[in-house]
Amino acid sequence: MTVPPPKPGRGPHRRRAAHGLAPVAAPAAAARPGSGGPGDSNEPLVVFRASSPFVVGELSAMAGEGLLRQVLSGLWVAADERDSPQIRAQVAAGAADPLAFTAIGGFSAAWIYGCAPAPRRLELCVASFQRLPRPVAERTPVRCLEQALDPAEIQRVAGVAVVAPPRTAFDLLWRAEADDVVIRTISRLVALPVLGVDAEAVRHAVESTVRRPGKARALGRLDEARRTALRLVDPQPPSDQPR
Repeated sequence: MTVPPPKPGRGPHRRRAAHGLAPVAAPAAAARPGSGGPGDSNEPLVVFRASSPFVVGELSAMAGEGLLRQVLSGLWVAADERDSPQIRAQVAAGAADPLAFTAIGGFSAAWIYGCAPAPRRLELCVASFQRLPRPVAERTPVRCLEQALDPAEIQRVAGVAVVAPPRTAFDLLWRAEADDVVIRTISRLVALPVLGVDAEAVRHAVESTVRRPGKARALGRLDEARRTALRLVDPQPPSDQPR
């Protein structure tokens, strides 16, 4: 899938890029998982959705029989497709198609990295406001996040553009959701070394922001998330229930 470059412009909720939050390491290889190592399968992922070619009742019945498993609302894959960041990213990209987005972000990015439950609404970063194409609006609840991203703040998971973990943590600090939801998600992002989230770098990015309300709250959330992360010796993926 080709992701268009950000377009110039400034919207009412547009956010500047949080410089210095490039990932230390990619969370997973870009190849689909299989029986061997990375790159052992180049076959496209088959995603089932209602009326293509089965109705919801048939897909739910097949899931009940152990043939399929639901990944997002209205989207299923074969039951033998192991859950992974690659699978989640590909399903999310398929749900968004043909919407032109910069990257998958917010809690949806955290879900792809295994740090949040499956989202009720897919969150997509866009360069400027755009109306949802009818195919997307009819099949998948989507929220567009209008914000600017540096290329270093985006990484590819199975070829899909996803906001990198450090920038995801930074963005979530400012969200309006309940503190416990935000802190729990960020603590998992910080606790998993493979994601490369440097809490000190995130703190510096927050402290460097100017004329943005909520800085004290964001810093308090980060401090609590760091304390929680220290207790997560072996963090387990959250329950995969829509939030």
